[in-house]
Amino acid sequence: MKSVRSTAASRTFAADIVLESKKDLTGRSFSITSGGVVTSGTTGWVKNFKVGDVISYKRGGQTDVTFNVVSAISPTNNNITVV
Repeated sequence: MKSVRSTAASRTFAADIVLESKKDLTGRSFSITSGGVVTSGTTGWVKNFKVGDVISYKRGGQTDVTFNVVSAISPTNNNITVV
């Protein structure tokens, strides 16, 4: 299954249930604080994101992928905040 759709009660709802990779940041190192601030030593990388983007990553020592949503972007500080 790739998407869902409903037309109940004269309202249409549609959504994709499969997230697709859009930005490849392979080879870059990031750190994420407990408050959700993501930083990298690479400059300019935040221009690849907008509020509402879903990011996924693997944390060290874990097999499952973690998903977060971008809630703020700070080009000045070269970081994004995720929830």
